[in-house]
Amino acid sequence: MTAELTRYNGYRYVLCKGRSFTDNAEKSNAGRAMLMHADMVVWESNAALVARVESFLQKGFSWYSRNPKPARETLQTLLAYVRDGAVIVSEENGATTDVFENGGFTLDPPLREQRRSAPPLDYEAWRKQYHAERRAETWQ
Repeated sequence: MTAELTRYNGYRYVLCKGRSFTDNAEKSNAGRAMLMHADMVVWESNAALVARVESFLQKGFSWYSRNPKPARETLQTLLAYVRDGAVIVSEENGATTDVFENGGFTLDPPLREQRRSAPPLDYEAWRKQYHAERRAETWQ
């Protein structure tokens, strides 16, 4: 059983039941590291992410409560299951964006404004003007 957790930095992070998953250890270590270093306070505010985690836990583990739980408790349960090896977080290629927005991860990156190029700086002209102004201030 698998479910997408989130997308970040060009990767998809997928939740898998521990015993049914045999894949590259490097991917699972990278996924575990991302999860363990995530800011859970920010993730708690992302209702869609918490709902995906809760749905995965309810479908995958018969002993997990069917009653809705607070976001913090759901995420702490996920962390405990990952530490125990019951759940594996795998890093997969193929995310469409790496944009972080509103406490969660978005699938569509916002449009970026084109940056205007700064006019080239004539350093010598600027230096002469600067020193001339400083000399004028001193002599007054």
